[in-house]
Amino acid sequence: MVLSRYRSLGRLKAAIKTNFPGVLDQLWEHYVSDSIVESVFGPPLFRKRAMLLYFSVLRPNYLPVYLLGKEDVSSLVIELHSSSLADFYRTYYASWTEDR
Repeated sequence: MVLSRYRSLGRLKAAIKTNFPGVLDQLWEHYVSDSIVESVFGPPLFRKRAMLLYFSVLRPNYLPVYLLGKEDVSSLVIELHSSSLADFYRTYYASWTEDR
């Protein structure tokens, strides 16, 4: 999943780093890391991008409101949230959490 949206996630990561320094680290501290999800949806090399995908698709309401106030950040979150792969991600993630 991360690789399929690598460029969009990279633009989102860069926009957050540029406009809100330190916020990625704060999000990372609050991110509940699920090793199964990370191993399925992206290699450990892309953990921050996997985290951004998780928040953008599954938990956009957990993103700080001030992040979504910036047009470049909010447009990327909306793009990721409404993509066709996002439906697959939500379905697959739901099936993983039900099986546990």
